[in-house]
Amino acid sequence: MKKKEKFQEEFWIENKKFKTTSYIAERLKAKYNKKEKLFLFSIDTIENNKEDKSVLIRGWGLCTLTFTPLQYLVQKEIKKKASFKRVVRTDVNEAFSLDEDLKSGFEIKIENYKVDKYFELVLKTENGVILPIKVNKKKIERVSVSEIIRNTKNDIKNEGIKETITKFNYKRRTKEWSDFGYWIYKNEKYSIDKVKNDIVNFQFLPKISIVVPVYNVEERWLRCFINSVINQYYINWELCIADDCSPSPHVKKVLDEYQLKDHRIKVLYRHENGHISEATNSAISLVTGDYVGFMDNDDELSPFALYEYVKAINEDSRRDFIYCDEDKIDTRGKRFDPFFKSSWNSELLHNHNYITHFVLVKKSLLDRIGLLKSEYNGSQDYDFILRATENAESIHHIPKLLYHWRTIEGSVAFNPQAKMYCYEAGKKALEDSLERHHIKGKVELGKFYGTYKTQFEFETEPKITIIVLLEENEISTVLGKLENSIEYSQIEFVFGIKREDASDQADERYKNKSNIIKVYKNCDNNELKNYCAEIATGEYLLFLEKHVEIISGNWIKELINFSYNKKIGISGVKIVDAKNKILNVGMNFDVNGKIRYSHQGCEDDGEYKGYYYRIVAPQYVFSVSDDCLLIKKDVFQLIGGYEKGWSFPLSAIDLCVKVKKQGYSVLFNPFVKVKQTYKHKLLEEKNELNRFKEKWSLDDLIDPYTNINLVKRELR
Repeated sequence: MKKKEKFQEEFWIENKKFKTTSYIAERLKAKYNKKEKLFLFSIDTIENNKEDKSVLIRGWGLCTLTFTPLQYLVQKEIKKKASFKRVVRTDVNEAFSLDEDLKSGFEIKIENYKVDKYFELVLKTENGVILPIKVNKKKIERVSVSEIIRNTKNDIKNEGIKETITKFNYKRRTKEWSDFGYWIYKNEKYSIDKVKNDIVNFQFLPKISIVVPVYNVEERWLRCFINSVINQYYINWELCIADDCSPSPHVKKVLDEYQLKDHRIKVLYRHENGHISEATNSAISLVTGDYVGFMDNDDELSPFALYEYVKAINEDSRRDFIYCDEDKIDTRGKRFDPFFKSSWNSELLHNHNYITHFVLVKKSLLDRIGLLKSEYNGSQDYDFILRATENAESIHHIPKLLYHWRTIEGSVAFNPQAKMYCYEAGKKALEDSLERHHIKGKVELGKFYGTYKTQFEFETEPKITIIVLLEENEISTVLGKLENSIEYSQIEFVFGIKREDASDQADERYKNKSNIIKVYKNCDNNELKNYCAEIATGEYLLFLEKHVEIISGNWIKELINFSYNKKIGISGVKIVDAKNKILNVGMNFDVNGKIRYSHQGCEDDGEYKGYYYRIVAPQYVFSVSDDCLLIKKDVFQLIGGYEKGWSFPLSAIDLCVKVKKQGYSVLFNPFVKVKQTYKHKLLEEKNELNRFKEKWSLDDLIDPYTNINLVKRELR
């Protein structure tokens, strides 16, 4: 029979129970002295064995100073029943780059003992620092150990060991194992004194009118929504509620109760049910404020929401349409699924309603565009947002999670399939928006719920010049593949060929074809592209890397589809590798000044949407790759073309920045997909990147379309 492994020393508390003055004092002492930071540990499982009436506790622990295993001490009354052994934890050792044979784990078996709810243990470092803990058995059973370790390894890689330890200890302490829970803890910190002081010093204190249609909502959600407005730190508001003839008696009871308690709450009772648009319009009839916000009857506002909106108004009084980031909140009050939105992005809005909540508009703008329209019920907010943004003077986005969208079974937030009629109504809203702008196009429901795809109509097809740099002996192969993939008549090919004796060579037609030109030059690649563009006769220039293979059908028409929008200067495409994984759907700079490739490495399987439709929805982006890049020739000439000396990807980013400086936008078009069979060399020359940053100001290199919270660390 194997001899039990003994504990290293006697337990330090003589009392039979942990809940003693000594225990509490030591726990508070550890917290006050910040000794908790010395301990990195996890109690993974507590298993009661009915057969031999024992309990087995498994876990691991390390000292954060030395990364040596912890010691574990149990109560004196159960010590004689307990056996202890150390075990190798390969997952932990790999996560923290420790020796593979280090026994960082432990197992404690206690005979004739059962843990019903709590197990109490003392952790000790090799230097004698102690930390008493109390573990809830039911809570730890909800956590996947493998997932925790996997996330920890990723955190170390992305954020470093110090931040990882802080995050891990927070998660262990709160039992909030999601990254989002930790994000809330780290980022949603307000100084109440500062908020109050800011409000006192605002030059303009507008009255904010929040309009809400109410219909038969559960009492608890009705109270949650109203309380979230009452709890605002900014107090110059009014809550305008229209009850749409709710049959449940509790609705009137609750509304009357709040209306009596707070004079800022106004309630109108409709005599017949008119659905959401009519009820919202009834609520608007109560408005006396300077700005009007729209809210649903079971959602919640952050207590700092109105403060942030009024702060934005004081920063720029022209702002007459304001929206924020949002997340979802379940019936237990747990927040999840954060939606960190793009700043104003009209093309993205034409694909789906990315703005949603919480919209605040100046009352004068509302008066100008009119009320909600019942013919769009289900997507009345989409129609309103389209009309409002078309007429707004200044649209502003607050990159903070200020609105919490309640998810209840059957709601659109819980299940996007629950209300298909909403998407049909949204389609009509988008069709009417096109008609207001005299744009011809056919709107279809997109592949994903809540998205739309518009095929625009043109009286004449614009001519496109495709420019490819290659070797002369590659022309027939490249040309053959391109011609087989193109179903478009107005095409010209210009092939740029680098040759040392190019000074004696004239530009030539290829096999006497009028639409195929060979250009010979002995120069930098960017200079060669500029020369090819100079002789091109197309209205648009399509720069194509020779190793690119076209995947999408009818790709030229898809690429040129957005040429109706004269604000678009450059269009880029979705680029994947041989394994169908994302290589490039747009680029920007992270907070450390490094080039960041959005969603790189994610599989493009046709079902993955990316972060909130990022890889499937047309939208403005900071920059795109020039492996397949479409640009108007007059815009290319306006910016002076490519600049000599930049290599990939700075050559493309530089082009995009110059285009935006002239007032044009850069579009990512996901409906054109190409495969890149050649892997670009990573930018190794730091001097080149430093020169690039010296050329452009910090403002020029900020990506307005990728939320700052995603630039810091992308959530997928």
